[in-house]
Amino acid sequence: LDASFENTLLVRERNLLERNRALPLSPVLQRIAVISSEGAAGFQDFREHLTQNVFGYRFDCRLFSSAVQGKNAETELVEALAQVALLGAHFDCAVIVRGGGARLDLAAFDALDLCSAVALMPLPVLTGIGHDVDETVLDLVAHAALKTPTAVADYLLQHNLFFENEILRLAEQLRTTGDQHLNT
Repeated sequence: LDASFENTLLVRERNLLERNRALPLSPVLQRIAVISSEGAAGFQDFREHLTQNVFGYRFDCRLFSSAVQGKNAETELVEALAQVALLGAHFDCAVIVRGGGARLDLAAFDALDLCSAVALMPLPVLTGIGHDVDETVLDLVAHAALKTPTAVADYLLQHNLFFENEILRLAEQLRTTGDQHLNT
């Protein structure tokens, strides 16, 4: 068995697949713990997409720098998650982003210790790792797995847009109800 398949079986056996997904999302996601490599193109794309959004939403993103490939990636990713967990009350969610690459470059995201750390995080973790065709074991245990770092940014924007639209709908409903009561 390859490590990816074996670790998928282990996370399922340990009931880790749904743990993070069961955490509630805040109605507005603005305070984001970002785990990535500072120089990674995926991180740059994610940050740029959020800062240049057409809605004017502002995000407070704090980078927890980590290798996202190579022999140190798994250890550094787990350490970054531990730092985020300690500061969990300061964030609405965590995101792990990395652009595409060769399948071998994504091997750290199949590691059992990393997947366990994400599953047991005290806040929702969103992933945007690789390209459209890539799926890692980490994606399976995350709250939401998006295909790319930019897709994670879009997810955050759409989540907040849904909240804003709901507030506008409730305000209109309140105005209409108030008008009806005043006119009776």
